[in-house]
Amino acid sequence: MSETGLITLEMSELVPIIKEAIAEGGEVKVRVKGYSMEPFLVDGRDSVFFSALPQRPFKVGDILLFKRTNGKYVMHRVYDVNSNGITFVGDSQRTLEPGIQPDQVIARVRKAVRKGKTINTEGIWRVIFTVWMKLRIKHYKTAKRLLRLYCFMTGK
Repeated sequence: MSETGLITLEMSELVPIIKEAIAEGGEVKVRVKGYSMEPFLVDGRDSVFFSALPQRPFKVGDILLFKRTNGKYVMHRVYDVNSNGITFVGDSQRTLEPGIQPDQVIARVRKAVRKGKTINTEGIWRVIFTVWMKLRIKHYKTAKRLLRLYCFMTGK
């Protein structure tokens, strides 16, 4: 245990805990590690709450935890869903990751703690980051400017 009382676990150790908690209707708060979800979620600063998968089909903009075929666990946003599977991308990335199958998905993020404030990822943030995600693949500089402007205007 660290000085702050936090326990550090590898995702391979944490996933069984997440699965058990969401099977019982709970959720698990996890501090973000990595840079692929910036600017929405920042490494070491922000946290997410993993919860049960939605009772609806996956939608563009959902933030999901999944396991790659190489065994690595990843939390990214849904870019597309089609007959070949789910295509994911991190908020700071421009390379798409297609072909993830629904049975590889473990949990979803319904809320996050960003800059100390709890945010519902199903609300306006879904709209903002879905637009951001789609724009930045082809119009990266424009998307980045719009996002900075929005964050400046809203203080978020």
